[in-house]
Amino acid sequence: MALSVGRPWPKRPILETIEQGVTLWELLVVASILSVLALIVGSNLPSARQQAQVSACETNIRAIATAAEQYYSAVQTYPTGTAAAVTTTLFQNPNETSVTYLGTQPVDPADPTQTGTYKYTYTAPTATVAGFYVISCPGIHPKETLSAIPGASSETSGQIYLNSQSNLYTQ
Repeated sequence: MALSVGRPWPKRPILETIEQGVTLWELLVVASILSVLALIVGSNLPSARQQAQVSACETNIRAIATAAEQYYSAVQTYPTGTAAAVTTTLFQNPNETSVTYLGTQPVDPADPTQTGTYKYTYTAPTATVAGFYVISCPGIHPKETLSAIPGASSETSGQIYLNSQSNLYTQ
């Protein structure tokens, strides 16, 4: 159908072509769909946050282990300590005090007070065992977020450790 020039469009009131309002049933269906979606999204958020905290703890522990290995490379021994608080001065080169191998003091996001410190313990070598160190995370992590770490299936405390001889584990 061709439109002629100068002929106006047919004038209809807008409300005649659109229904006026929605029914109660339509509102209930939309509300229930939105609530189910919110429940699905909301239930996954805490576990994602907790998994991110575990990942941050693992990253911090590996950074501390790297600092210990750099210290060993420079001094030919590991820093001594029994449950020593991990600070930047723990991994400071004793021959050159301006050199520290840990740039900043790590903070565990799972620790609600943000006051807990990672712990470092060095066990000196004996005739039968080589020297090794253990680093522990101060936070308590939910068991379901530790599934990727060896030994997590039997863990009870929710703490993460790194043993220089056996790598990451939980206890």
